[in-house]
Amino acid sequence: MPATFTDHYAAAIRITVQNTDLQRARVRWKMEPILINDNHLIKRISSEWVKWQTHKRHYPDITMWWERCVKKRLPLRIRKEQHERNKYYNIMENHLYQCIYDILLSNIPEPAKPPALQRYKAKIVRLHARRMEKVMLDKNTQDKTKDKEPSLFHILKMVKRRETRVIRHVLDMQGNDVSGHRNVLKTFAKHLRQKYEPIEIDQTCVTRLQRVIPLTCPTKYAELLEQPITIEELSSALRSGAKHKTPGIDGFSLEFYIANWDTIKQELLELMNQMFLHKKSLLNRNMAS
Repeated sequence: MPATFTDHYAAAIRITVQNTDLQRARVRWKMEPILINDNHLIKRISSEWVKWQTHKRHYPDITMWWERCVKKRLPLRIRKEQHERNKYYNIMENHLYQCIYDILLSNIPEPAKPPALQRYKAKIVRLHARRMEKVMLDKNTQDKTKDKEPSLFHILKMVKRRETRVIRHVLDMQGNDVSGHRNVLKTFAKHLRQKYEPIEIDQTCVTRLQRVIPLTCPTKYAELLEQPITIEELSSALRSGAKHKTPGIDGFSLEFYIANWDTIKQELLELMNQMFLHKKSLLNRNMAS
């Protein structure tokens, strides 16, 4: 069959693996970067956001609304959009390849075939480049190339480097070798829980220590620092963050919040102040605030 990455024909071989005992670890979902600045999706989220705002009265505070309503419905909305995009990509890819096959089998003069094939080849390359943006989302400095589009060599090299960073075996507190995705996570969680769990202290000692330590910050500055977060401070913090970084455990990167700032800014500000002033963090302890 014709190939988009070379002037030669490619041979496709399908291999079936009969072993059904293979198990894959759960893949963490993350939003495709091509959708972050998509105007169609931004309008969809803005429309859905108005509906979600009406549900706030059913929750005791903004943190629970954000956790149980927004954090569940927003990924579903985006996953649906991604599914529609992938379906469109598959249809378009099949259509472009079918056009190439039709040109090869047509009765048009041979000199006219190469220009037509090159046009459809360029369209397939652009289609694949858009899909490749998700692969290049969490690339590090070593994986970056001067070329706009990474070659197959760079992609395979990047995947190999990521594979070396995966922890597949770890020793627990008793020195036992632990393997398996879930077992490794449980071992790390148990170790960190024991290492950073609260310790018993004498409250009177803390009070005496506070009396001895001299104040380096005047009281008026302390009161200023305890003021509610403003919309300008929140916007400045978001826009000063590093771009093109791997998203958090919820799958959303910094660029998503910036792209949808006009829609979510009021609720996001209310959420930040709820956590800052009332010390109420998100229900999911693993989720970064």
